[in-house]
Amino acid sequence: MSVTFNGAFTFSGGGFTATLAPPSSPTAGWFGGGRGISTVNRITYATDTATASERGPLSLVRYGLAATGDLTNGWFGGGKYSFPIFSTVDRITYATDTATASVRGPLSSARYGVAATGDSTNGWFGGGYGTVSRVDRITFATDTATASVLATLQAAFGTTVAFSAIQDSTAAVSATNLLYTGTIFVDNLTDINGAVADEGVLDLTFQCNSKTATASTGTW
Repeated sequence: MSVTFNGAFTFSGGGFTATLAPPSSPTAGWFGGGRGISTVNRITYATDTATASERGPLSLVRYGLAATGDLTNGWFGGGKYSFPIFSTVDRITYATDTATASVRGPLSSARYGVAATGDSTNGWFGGGYGTVSRVDRITFATDTATASVLATLQAAFGTTVAFSAIQDSTAAVSATNLLYTGTIFVDNLTDINGAVADEGVLDLTFQCNSKTATASTGTW
């Protein structure tokens, strides 16, 4: 009698326990997300003329995300659904892929239109909407941590931040030198650039998403 095993498993008996490793090469591929959906589909390479089978969904409906993985799990990061933009990273476990994907540690900032790649230990998510050159790395073994930024750290992109402005920053706030405050959504930026020892330069665009308040007293 001959027996063939595919995948990772453990068996025991007769005074010993043996664990066989996962397959040395992938046998299926998973596709997730899209406009208005959170669906994950699986295709089996050996029977790839068949319609993909629907598996468990991602945690959020979104598109413009990217994915990478190893021989055991797949990670889907970023994306958007109209508004807002997400930094969420979901993990699917291939052996139990009918379950809803579990949320892991986020990317360093919200973005969509990203690209991803990986090896057996780490996954990298790079670029995104606008001219973002940031690259994040997730370590598969510690994937509940926030992704580490491997390029310039521009955490304001894709977030709402507070702003303040004044006509003359060397003078006190007054009726003739008003203080303006509010919040903006940073929707595009060019990361810090320049040669060594140059002054860093950052270009960004934003949308005001609150009323601008004025004050004739206060601290600048």
